[in-house]
Amino acid sequence: MLRNVKVGTKLLAILAAPLLVIVALVTIGVRERLTVKDSAGRVEQMALLASTTADYANQLQIEGFWASTVAASGGGAGTSELEDQQGRTDAAAARFRNAVQRVDPAKESETLTTTVRALDNRLSSLDRDRAELVPGEEQAYEIAEGYANAVDGLFDLNAALGQSANDADLLRSLSVMTALERIKQAQGTLASQMIA
Repeated sequence: MLRNVKVGTKLLAILAAPLLVIVALVTIGVRERLTVKDSAGRVEQMALLASTTADYANQLQIEGFWASTVAASGGGAGTSELEDQQGRTDAAAARFRNAVQRVDPAKESETLTTTVRALDNRLSSLDRDRAELVPGEEQAYEIAEGYANAVDGLFDLNAALGQSANDADLLRSLSVMTALERIKQAQGTLASQMIA
């Protein structure tokens, strides 16, 4: 039977099976690379969120210092610096909120979602306090405490990001960064209490 078949048909029959195997392997490879690409994109988004969280915390710490200074001096010192810093803090807050929207914490874990909700409450409370700040009416340590509470919430978010990270390098980096941020916060709180 094979004697009557043309040579081209015989070659096609011989090459068909290996060609199908090659197509299947290429398809599997492409799928794996797409999965790695998606995972890398997610890690990049989480790293960006961690970075904007750290920047926002830093801006809040500086603003807390100036707000405590204004309160302690009864408005006699630091008022213009506080106003300038509030602008920088608002810009950092906008970048932070944009990063949170891109990450969508609900996709990661329930812990991260809960942490973001708690942080929203802390930041809303701080926003009200910022709007109602009148020099001399509130004690400097109370103002510093409000800022410290919000900054702690931001550090909690970075800690939760570290717990939900699937990338080992990102996990290590977030853990170290969170520990260093907490040390800096403790020093800032001490400085604010000394001013008060």
